[in-house]
Amino acid sequence: MAQELKQSAVSARKTLERIPEEKFDWTPHPKSMTFLKLSSHLAESLGWAEFTITTDGMDVAPVDGPAWEPYVASSSADLLETFDKNLAASLAALNAVSDETLMETWTMKKAGEAMFSMPKLVVLRSFILDHLVHHRAQLGLYLRLNDISVPALLGPSADEE
Repeated sequence: MAQELKQSAVSARKTLERIPEEKFDWTPHPKSMTFLKLSSHLAESLGWAEFTITTDGMDVAPVDGPAWEPYVASSSADLLETFDKNLAASLAALNAVSDETLMETWTMKKAGEAMFSMPKLVVLRSFILDHLVHHRAQLGLYLRLNDISVPALLGPSADEE
């Protein structure tokens, strides 16, 4: 799984590198995230592998404390630095995790109520790896709609052979 994350992250980073700061506020639709929020979300979620492995869960809006606040990059450099830091931490955690830990239950809550509980392995696959691919694809569309070269990811793109 660490190798898969590392490979997928190469393509994700290529996509993030192409987002110009002057387009950070651009969005394709009022219901869509801006370039900045979506790219920040991708960079942040890359660190969730480490968090998933090292915790039993999280409460996104605890009754007795502040709600979780998503990371928002302050610049392209900050975005890429956060991405790289989160990738390194998650790869280290994946390379060290035991099979027993991967089968432990991880629970996401909101105001103390469980939203879901599943093995950490399933969280890593669905909420980290699949999530990364999903948002990388969204950013590719954002690039295309802004006439910004889309990097070759799983094969050639229309912009790169």
